[in-house]
Amino acid sequence: MQCYCADQKTNGKDYNGNYTATLVNGTTVSEPMCKAYYSDVIYSKALGQSISFIIIAVNIILKNAIIALITWVGEDTNSEQLGSITNGVFYAQFFNTGLLLLIVNANLTEHSPKFITKHVAGVYYDYLPAWYSDVG
Repeated sequence: MQCYCADQKTNGKDYNGNYTATLVNGTTVSEPMCKAYYSDVIYSKALGQSISFIIIAVNIILKNAIIALITWVGEDTNSEQLGSITNGVFYAQFFNTGLLLLIVNANLTEHSPKFITKHVAGVYYDYLPAWYSDVG
């Protein structure tokens, strides 16, 4: 579908070629398939960008919360306080940005302890070529 719609767009042709779908409520709709394809492309790009912005926002909130908490707790010297803030922000952002994406996409249902890993049922059982393009 991607090649067909790209060819249609490049050659300035109409988005012809209808597809028919039956919705959940039983109604039938028919529309040009390239229109549906490009609306799906826009939706997936918007979803991907919004997830990126959410991760950035959570990282900013975590950074500010950690700085406020460590400043409130206090350290003996300013250097110790800055070191604690740096370490805390690093660990929080590393977990939020890196490990969280890895865990969400992993499928650990075959591993033990089962009471924990039964809830981690992502798409990928192992490092596959698709994993590198989606997660890695």
